[in-house]
Amino acid sequence: MKNIVLLLLSMYMFGCTSVSHQNAIERRPHHFDTPEAVIEVYYTALITGDEDLLNSCFTDKKNLKIVGKMRDIKYKIRKKRVVSREEAVVRNSGSTPNVLKEGDVELILYETIKNNTEEMTFIIRKQGKEWRIYSHSLGYYV
Repeated sequence: MKNIVLLLLSMYMFGCTSVSHQNAIERRPHHFDTPEAVIEVYYTALITGDEDLLNSCFTDKKNLKIVGKMRDIKYKIRKKRVVSREEAVVRNSGSTPNVLKEGDVELILYETIKNNTEEMTFIIRKQGKEWRIYSHSLGYYV
């Protein structure tokens, strides 16, 4: 009995369990209760290749396709800020009106794929009690 306990403990400590980390990510319930949670779900969908999960991250249901799993994609949130009423008015007076609303959250993050890092901007909007991605921009290499 002691040997079995030691074997299980060592398997756990060295990551040799039969349930992979990837399977654990795929089984985790997905929540949209914070802007950061939406981003986590978005990247989980990209990593696992789950198109339905990816499309559920947006305010308007998308029909995005994933070509293969992106297991080597990583992200790090660099900055978070809430859009004020004044800022929404100023930024909406440009060439793309009514993009921002008061209370939207702008997340600026670094996305890394195969050692290439880009800065991305996501606008996250609350719908009822949940948050969703309203828009995001392709970034530039940093």
